[in-house]
Amino acid sequence: MDVHKYLNDTYCGSTAVEFKHIADENERLWCHETFERISHEEVTNQEKIKALQLLVRTELMESFMQKKFATHKRYSSEGSEAITVALNTLIAEASDAA
Repeated sequence: MDVHKYLNDTYCGSTAVEFKHIADENERLWCHETFERISHEEVTNQEKIKALQLLVRTELMESFMQKKFATHKRYSSEGSEAITVALNTLIAEASDAA
């Protein structure tokens, strides 16, 4: 593989990770290696559909909460779509590993 293309695909795409602030060198290296490995994994259509379904359910729940509790201060998922999917995946993977 062409090194320039690999680096461009890895570090100039739409995904970014900040890990240079991590003091522990082993943790920083693990983040670096893991990011490079997973940045080239293909996302299946099934995974995309599952993520979309989760986001739609989240949006419906937020809409319901807004109508039901219009005068109360509440959580909003606006701007946190990526973390919603990431946390759902993390919890699913952790429960599978247990």
